[in-house]
Amino acid sequence: MNGIKTFLFSPMTFTAFARGTYALLCPVIGMLLMATGLHAQVAADVIRGRVTSSEGQPIVGVRVTAVSYFGGITKETRTNRDGRYSLTYPNGEGDYWISFAAIGYTAQRIQVRRNADEEVLVADIKLSAAQMLQTVTTTANAARTPPPRSENTFQSDISGADRFLGTQGLSPDQAGNLAAMAAGTPGVQLIPGVDGNPDRFSMFGLDPNQNNATLNGQQSGLSNLPRDAAVNTQLRAGYDVANGGFSGGQIAVTTQSGTNYIARNLSSVFNAPQAQFNDAVGMASAYRFISIGGRASGPIVMDKDFYNVSFQFDQRDQRLPTLLSSVPTLFQSAGVSADSAQRLRQILGNQRIPLTAGGLGRTSPRTNASLLGAFDWAPKSPTSGHAFTLSVNGSFSNAGPQFQATTQTPTALSESQSTSLGAQLRHTNYFNNGVLTESMVSASYNRSENAPYLDAAGGTVLVTSTLPDGSNATRSLTFGGGLNAGTTSGTSYSARNMLSWVSTNNKHRLKLITEARLEESASDRAFNLRGRFTYQSLADLEAGVPSSYSRNLNTVQQSGRALVGAVALGDAWRPTANVQVQYGVRADGNHFLDRPALNAALDSLLGLRNTPVPNRVYLSPRLGFSWLYGTAAQIPFGEGFARGPRATIRGGIGLFQNVRGPDLVSNALANTGLASAQQQLTCTGAATPGADWDVLLGQGLVPGACADGSGATLFANNTPSITMFAPGFVQERSLRSNLGWTGLAFDNRYNLTLNLQGALNFSQPDFVDRNFRDGQVFTLADEAGRPVYVAPGNIDAASGLIASRAARRSTAFTSVQEQRSDLQSRSAQLTVSLSPFSFADRRFRWSVNYNYLYLTQEYRGFSNTAGDPFAIAWNTAAQPRHDIGYTLSYTLGNAVTFSWNGRLQSGQRFTPMISHDVNGDGRANDRAFVFAPGASSDPALGTAMQQLLDQGSPFVRRCLRNQLGRLADRHSCTGPWTAASSQLRIVPNPSRVRLPQRTTLTLTLSNPLAAADLLLNGENGLRGWGQPPIIDQSLLFVRGFDQSTQRFRYDVNQRFGATRVQQVASRAPAVLTLQMSVNLAPTRDWQNLDQQLARGRTRAGTKMTEASVRQMSPQIFPNVMARLLQVGERIHLTRVQADSLATMSRRYTRLVDSVWTPAAKHLASLPKDYDKREAQRRLVEAREVAISYLITAVPNVRRLLTKGQLRVMDNSIVQQLEPRYLELLRAGQVGGEFFFFF
Repeated sequence: MNGIKTFLFSPMTFTAFARGTYALLCPVIGMLLMATGLHAQVAADVIRGRVTSSEGQPIVGVRVTAVSYFGGITKETRTNRDGRYSLTYPNGEGDYWISFAAIGYTAQRIQVRRNADEEVLVADIKLSAAQMLQTVTTTANAARTPPPRSENTFQSDISGADRFLGTQGLSPDQAGNLAAMAAGTPGVQLIPGVDGNPDRFSMFGLDPNQNNATLNGQQSGLSNLPRDAAVNTQLRAGYDVANGGFSGGQIAVTTQSGTNYIARNLSSVFNAPQAQFNDAVGMASAYRFISIGGRASGPIVMDKDFYNVSFQFDQRDQRLPTLLSSVPTLFQSAGVSADSAQRLRQILGNQRIPLTAGGLGRTSPRTNASLLGAFDWAPKSPTSGHAFTLSVNGSFSNAGPQFQATTQTPTALSESQSTSLGAQLRHTNYFNNGVLTESMVSASYNRSENAPYLDAAGGTVLVTSTLPDGSNATRSLTFGGGLNAGTTSGTSYSARNMLSWVSTNNKHRLKLITEARLEESASDRAFNLRGRFTYQSLADLEAGVPSSYSRNLNTVQQSGRALVGAVALGDAWRPTANVQVQYGVRADGNHFLDRPALNAALDSLLGLRNTPVPNRVYLSPRLGFSWLYGTAAQIPFGEGFARGPRATIRGGIGLFQNVRGPDLVSNALANTGLASAQQQLTCTGAATPGADWDVLLGQGLVPGACADGSGATLFANNTPSITMFAPGFVQERSLRSNLGWTGLAFDNRYNLTLNLQGALNFSQPDFVDRNFRDGQVFTLADEAGRPVYVAPGNIDAASGLIASRAARRSTAFTSVQEQRSDLQSRSAQLTVSLSPFSFADRRFRWSVNYNYLYLTQEYRGFSNTAGDPFAIAWNTAAQPRHDIGYTLSYTLGNAVTFSWNGRLQSGQRFTPMISHDVNGDGRANDRAFVFAPGASSDPALGTAMQQLLDQGSPFVRRCLRNQLGRLADRHSCTGPWTAASSQLRIVPNPSRVRLPQRTTLTLTLSNPLAAADLLLNGENGLRGWGQPPIIDQSLLFVRGFDQSTQRFRYDVNQRFGATRVQQVASRAPAVLTLQMSVNLAPTRDWQNLDQQLARGRTRAGTKMTEASVRQMSPQIFPNVMARLLQVGERIHLTRVQADSLATMSRRYTRLVDSVWTPAAKHLASLPKDYDKREAQRRLVEAREVAISYLITAVPNVRRLLTKGQLRVMDNSIVQQLEPRYLELLRAGQVGGEFFFFF
């Protein structure tokens, strides 16, 4: 077995494997292009079926024509001697019209589309002899209607575990932020980025490193997209073995397939401080935001070559509140008195420590730019899916600090810059024997850089302030130079192939997926090179008496490489037309090409080796199913449209494996403990060197040793730390299962979705300090016997800082962090979504969803302790348990639509903590002891605790009272319910407010609850509506140690757990944003007409006659009355209803004929080089006359119909009974969607 592993993971073998895979995937391409890796399945659509006569005999030579629903791309083939046919769309959209024509048979046309990630779109049909009764039977997808076209309800995967992501609920400046979009899904939390890094998200309570992103099926570092990009974005958690490399969630971005329709959009977003509503604290960080974006897409050659390009440029300029602010309430909300801030500024001025630095003023700018493009080349071949797609993307960001820095001077801040580029080439080919191959090669590059505004020594000072509300708060204030400096970069080269075979009976689609990726990373770590002093008070700072000093002594240049590969085999089995089972197994493997340098001293002193890296192969079996049962009561939009199922039941079970690149081992490569690795210096108490700021800043000379000589005492430490992997370390994995139901409920009145999901998350990462001496030296008697692992003499009496070197097994090293993977977590999640299916009153609409999350986790004492750092325990996780989302919409007078959406979340759990290390393990991870006011030996401490118990927030008082006299439990406190987010959108009807044609204007008020709070309660009486609290978990601050009594001296932070808006500095402002979008492309109906007029003139084909032009009228001027009469028996029209509809239909038909007949005559007679403006004018005039009549007629139609009749109609029919939709149709802003049906 060891020999096999050696062979599999040797560099030579993996290099040969990568080269061989590349040669396999690129026989036609012969070159490697750049791309940003990604991973959502971009599958070609295979449409198959069999055409038979009414007697069941195969019909040879039937002309089968497919037209993509949205793109209008046409493909054609003929049936073989068995009556079978195959059509392939390399970049499929999943929705098509299929036409069948044969001599002697009546032509038929049906809709075929994907409902539950069907691997093959099947449409079998029977053709009747001409002039005989027609009988149409379709199987699989042909008889299935999609759910409403809503990105929030349509599920594309078989199990229903995936979710389409949209921008609903996001502020306009967050549109395109993938992590923010994912966090709009119930149970998913947003993790804001820091130091210029992109936002991330947590799924199932897992670390964000367990997620990944893909572009067109290959893994990528995408984090932002242009808001106008024509893409489909999903949060994947389904069971298709084609998707892997994650144990949390996967954001899959898919560029939309090429289209024959031209799109030209420009959009802009504007807001300014004058349109923001907040108190003085919030306005101190007000911002200005300007964004310009757009998209251009369409055909290069009709039905063959296409382009799709989008861009966005953002400029944000935010006011930066720092210690230089002049707003007293800003400091008070941050827990710092204004006089403390003023005194600090005076001390820094007296010691000539800079307060400002070049490059940063009172505001902090951020510039973002992004680009996404796709170019398709697809020869018009009916039997071959031979096609190429080139995708390119890039982004740039240059940002100063984008947060409140009230406890820092500007000099202590840093700016960041990042760039990413990528390209991807995809090749698809379909062979007529049922074999499909899809290959991709890609490469990407990214680079990020952080630089401090002042490259000099810095410091922090602990300040306890008495605030105007009578409470005391302790805060650490930062000054001097910044810490963050360094550069990281990475490249990725990847290749992927999916080879699939479809059985003759279309019941199986076998897939073989192979993937290979080479990742390279490099970093230049320059963190804290100038050193940092800490002071216990402003008096100590003024006197020049620091309590500690720390510094990294060298810059570390580190690089790493990793090979990642995968092989997966799966089958989609369709035992019946309504049931699909998806099963398979996936093998993921990784091989790190660089190992940490051997530290022989570690082996000899502790018996540990730091060279192993976790090269592994992981197996992930999965099983999913979908069952479409029953037939929906809704009547299709028209004849040939598919009719949907009564409901869909989905579910599955599977194992998901995280597979990371060289970032996993980066710390082990950098922290070997050797001279070339990271070297650091820590000095505490008497060992702390003096801080002469004239020398530190003027001459740039920083101490390189402690005051007593580094290493002379345990309070001086210049020994390195080491990071290593435990021998059995494996990457994270998750076993999860779900069962869901989606359909119409309560007498077809509501769309209802139920989904129950559970997960067992294994191999969760943690660490153990193998250089920590396990054995307590003494206990803290007044803290329930808390163990301490250093002697009292190793604790500095003045500051309470611990010489943690005294708790080391070997003083040759500081910590030896052994990365382990022995923790678990468990989660159960229930999601319920409800919305009306059809709105009897189309003016008011609503939807609501509820998510319940129960999550428990294991943790080790090294991360959160009140006792043994090695102990492992279970505990409820911090994530909110209840999450309610809602949307309300009301259209006023058909002139303006108001929509409100928001989320309510139950309180987040948190832990009472101590701000310093008190047990000697070298980490500030200690849970607080909750002192009972009357039992404390320190009167000041008891008084402060009593004040907190009397004046703290209700949930803080409840939490602390339940734990008086004992060590706090982890996550024992729960915050209040919060309005996590809310948006009010106001969208005027363009035709009613005289906007330029095809212009959309949207006013968005983000966090309207905050505006209501300010309006109703005033700035001095704010209640905190709409403010998500950022909770301070520090209950106690260490202020010294009494060696005689063996007790720590503490300050009580009376802002612990504070959520009152006057006691927190963070604000979510109410922001009014103007968003405008202009559609510059020709209208869809004109493009339809223009494409037909081009036949026989500038395109191949037969020139349209006057009669054929006249026959186009139903596609341009829909007659909803005629459709209602066609289905009259099914909706039980009364005689009165039928007669009234027939009268209106005849009147409408005569009107259309009167305006369209002369127009058709003119259009049919046009020469080859005709005046398109005149032809378009004829269309627009006819459209305005016809649709104007419908606008006056449909209110009468709606009054004729009962609510029960409306409920059994497809939403597409009901939509045409809306005056607002018809007004947009008249203006050319919608329409043409159903062109290929009529």
